[in-house]
Amino acid sequence: MSKRKLYSRVIGGLGNQLFIYAFAKAYSIRNNITLYFDLKSGYKKDEFGREPLLKKFFENIEEASYFDILVFFFTKKFPFLSKLIFKAVLVYETNPKEFVDIFSQDNTKFKKIFTQGNFQSYDYFSDFEIQIKSGINFFFSKTDLIYQLANTINATNSVCVHVRRIDYVYKLDLEYYLQAFREMERHISNPVFFIFSDDIKWCKSNFPSEYPINFITHDVSEEIADLWLMTLCKNFIIANSSFSWWGAWLSSNETKCVIAPDAMQLGVIGKIYPPTWKTL
Repeated sequence: MSKRKLYSRVIGGLGNQLFIYAFAKAYSIRNNITLYFDLKSGYKKDEFGREPLLKKFFENIEEASYFDILVFFFTKKFPFLSKLIFKAVLVYETNPKEFVDIFSQDNTKFKKIFTQGNFQSYDYFSDFEIQIKSGINFFFSKTDLIYQLANTINATNSVCVHVRRIDYVYKLDLEYYLQAFREMERHISNPVFFIFSDDIKWCKSNFPSEYPINFITHDVSEEIADLWLMTLCKNFIIANSSFSWWGAWLSSNETKCVIAPDAMQLGVIGKIYPPTWKTL
């Protein structure tokens, strides 16, 4: 185990947490440094009542101690003193919309490296895609209904469609989805659409019945269940949401067609999508 340690502060919802994890994992591999996560301080006053969920993906995740969390805040407020006292440095995004070449920074002389940011760009971890994907698992209780949905998804040329609406600023209009449906039909044969949404009632009222559509409802309230089912799909129409971004990225289908909104609103401008994804 390396004597140098990386502490990554986790914030936000599930999709955000996975971006933070992927960046930190890539950084730790590049620098041969032991990785810890601060799963506490970012959720003391979360305005949406969210909670850290990384433990639902990893059996053994190393957590930062309360002392190291205090050192993080000390480093943030007194960077020069922290370098002298703790040999610690803070690595962070100056602007979440801009890519920062953090990996070119030489921090080898520091024993503690703290990271803070959203790091929502594929480029932050694309070199370590295999290691990151292989380390992510889903630990939740799968009911008979969940398995039935999984079997249906696996048996069809499934297209995951994510619609996020409730209490969301960046709602996509129906026309984006209808255009994406038409585009998907041009690229794959016999698509079957599986709609995941926080507002299934709206979806049932607005999506046309001419398409083969399954509206996903099940008896597991955890969003991790939806994400797991999403990853089983063969193709994707995602929302401007980091949650459905991860559903598409974690899919193991090497020939998947992914359609995404051109105006993502989230993440690093021009660098959030892998180059093979199509935008509308």
